[in-house]
Amino acid sequence: GIGGCFSVGSNAAKSLAAPTFSSEHYAHESISASTCLDSSAQFPFLTLLIFGGHTLLLLASSLTSFQILATTADTTTGRAFDKAARALGLSLGTRGPGATLEELCRVTNDELEFLPDIQPFTVPMSGKLAFSFASLQSSVDRYISLMEEPLPSSHKIASARAFQTAAARQLCAKLTLSLQKLELKG
Repeated sequence: GIGGCFSVGSNAAKSLAAPTFSSEHYAHESISASTCLDSSAQFPFLTLLIFGGHTLLLLASSLTSFQILATTADTTTGRAFDKAARALGLSLGTRGPGATLEELCRVTNDELEFLPDIQPFTVPMSGKLAFSFASLQSSVDRYISLMEEPLPSSHKIASARAFQTAAARQLCAKLTLSLQKLELKG
């Protein structure tokens, strides 16, 4: 895994007598992405990092100063999307289960005969700078357990949309909350 890669790189640097320092790789990914996308990016800036094994809000004050404002209490966004897609029995496609779930959400209402009205999934940890996506996956599981087997396509689409909407609402809510807290600090 990645730990072995870091260990090999660290040992190689030490053998060359190169200076080493401790770092958080997600902070460097954030700075790399931000400065590559916008060469005029200035510190401080806020990054919502959603990829791989990460879901976090990061405040970068300089090239060497980072503060994690929010991270996941349980599972990441991507993992929750993958688990929800598998629970709905979606084919994995060529890009993975999360991407398949997103594609399903794009089916237009014109293509459907009937789309059930699903109660919106609750955004967890309201008012707190922390993410929780396992509860959204549990909402999908609960919905599926209450339905007849096999789950009709219209119900898969409706629950996939409810899941995706709740995930997006959570990301937006936490980003808004962090901006409000940072604004209060000045």
